[in-house]
Amino acid sequence: MWRERVTQTRRGPRSVDRPIGRIFVITQSPSPVAAIATPPFRVRRFVGHRQRLAPGRRPHGFYQHIQIVGFPEKLHSPNAEQLLNRARRRSTDAGHRNTSFILADAQTHPFVPESFDAIISRFGVMFFESPVAAFANMARGMKPDGRLVFAAWGPAAGNPWFTIPRDAAIARLGKPAPGDPFAPGPLAFQDIERVTKLMQQAGLKGVRGEMEMVQLTPRVNAGKAAKTAIRIGPAVRIMREFSGTEADAAAIETAIAEAFSKFETGKGISVPATINFFSAEKT
Repeated sequence: MWRERVTQTRRGPRSVDRPIGRIFVITQSPSPVAAIATPPFRVRRFVGHRQRLAPGRRPHGFYQHIQIVGFPEKLHSPNAEQLLNRARRRSTDAGHRNTSFILADAQTHPFVPESFDAIISRFGVMFFESPVAAFANMARGMKPDGRLVFAAWGPAAGNPWFTIPRDAAIARLGKPAPGDPFAPGPLAFQDIERVTKLMQQAGLKGVRGEMEMVQLTPRVNAGKAAKTAIRIGPAVRIMREFSGTEADAAAIETAIAEAFSKFETGKGISVPATINFFSAEKT
């Protein structure tokens, strides 16, 4: 799995107990099987680079780094609170005292008005039933000139993480019925023009969207990646539609592993990906 730090703090003489900025972080439920939805360091760096704030409010030390689950239907799942508790323990074990974690839906969460310098997310904002309402609600929690920065998956065609499991499942079971390409889900924000318009409708200013080609480098081999892909993502949805059996699952997993094997390196697989990065400010 990718190794992600639970929190970020400033290194140097200034204590993290003396806050400079407040950051709100939105993330999808950190399921241990959700490797495809977990961002690698390179995506984290791109998001951080776009996290520019107004002069004097750069968050060198984070006063409050809140983790919020963006999957409304996951809020009451049996393991949601368990996963959040794991994040709390890891933060405590690392000695961080400037973090807190909550379980909520950012579309309806009652943000304290004008309380955050920035709201950031990596693959956690594509699941809202009403993106405009969600962006507007998040904006209420930002200070004037506060920034919203997030990463979302680009088109499936540029993401083997999606096309390989999908194609393996189709080859085994058949092509699924067409669905809404912009329905809440991992690829809901694949169209940059559409998403920037949604952000503008929510009242945000300085809206920008840009696509980046990156390499995703999970610390897993092709076989382990295939085991993950058969438990989450397009292959699962196709198996559900066609009532796939255990034999189907095994065959699809084998096909996925074979396809991922071409991305093998000495340190695990390295898979190309198309990621959309968005940023905006509060009006």
